Amino acid sequence: MRHNSAAATVVAAVLAAGWAATPAAAHTGAAPEVRAAWIKSCTDRQDVSYPCGQWRLIMRDGRTVTVPGAAAAATDGKGVPQYQEAPFAVSGDGRWIGYLRASDHRLVVRPAAGGRLTALPKSLTPKASGSMDLTLRLSPRGDRIAIGHPDGNKPGKIVTVRTGATVNLPADDVPQAFSSDGDELLATRNLSDNTTALVVHHTDGRPPIRRTPPQVVGAAGVYALAADGRNVAALIPGDYDGVRPPKLREYDMTNGEIGPSLKLAAPKGYVPAVASYDRDGGLGVLFYQGESGAGHGWSAGVDTSTGTLTKRDSYTISAARYAARLAGE
Repeated sequence: MRHNSAAATVVAAVLAAGWAATPAAAHTGAAPEVRAAWIKSCTDRQDVSYPCGQWRLIMRDGRTVTVPGAAAAATDGKGVPQYQEAPFAVSGDGRWIGYLRASDHRLVVRPAAGGRLTALPKSLTPKASGSMDLTLRLSPRGDRIAIGHPDGNKPGKIVTVRTGATVNLPADDVPQAFSSDGDELLATRNLSDNTTALVVHHTDGRPPIRRTPPQVVGAAGVYALAADGRNVAALIPGDYDGVRPPKLREYDMTNGEIGPSLKLAAPKGYVPAVASYDRDGGLGVLFYQGESGAGHGWSAGVDTSTGTLTKRDSYTISAARYAARLAGE
């Protein structure tokens, strides 16, 4: 999520030691440990806004915690900071964060509540190519990270943080969402006939699964992938004034079956931002309202047979934000 005075588009050193990490919550319906991360907006002499200061974490208990050492702005191939926030990611359970370290441009993953960080190989983020065309997605439990290049000029990767094991992705595949167990990654691929293919990449060496779904699924703004690696939730945004509500369609990657269109009665002005399946197959959706004001998150469990929403959590980010990253985004 990025919001500033010029545009709006759909979130080191060491945090203070001694904070106790509480049990993971993303798959139980509870709020994640970190709800969102955001970075402040500053304005230059031409009244153009840019990201500044330190990334901040909005914790489940209401605290705001800074992340010293995380790069604020993306850089070009010469290392010059640009008017764009640096890559940053929060795992779905809110216990892990991934970002570029400002001092050396290394990609690091660390516990959000403090502790030892893991610096990944320099080759994953070569300084010469800059970080403007770089997206990060953490698996729900933070054990894997996906690195994508949405412009399609460079292949992406899935990296297992603990071992460094890497799965290469075709340059045309844009990472969208890890499965709820983190063993698969759903990606999209734009085809020459103006359709969109879905591709499920496995981390165990099995060949990917690829299908070209109906346009209503291919054009969805947000996806979730179940632990079975086959069931996809596609969230269609609707509109800001609530005339057309968000909708859900489920899609089976193995046989191409598509479920009914379910209307989601989210609060007016909120659009789907993150979706994730629970371990038992239930679906959770985080909606976001960021067109004006401070930016607000509203999460709910979804009955996938009726579309009925059950509220789980809500929070406010900050009117001073340049950009935000929501847990699981």
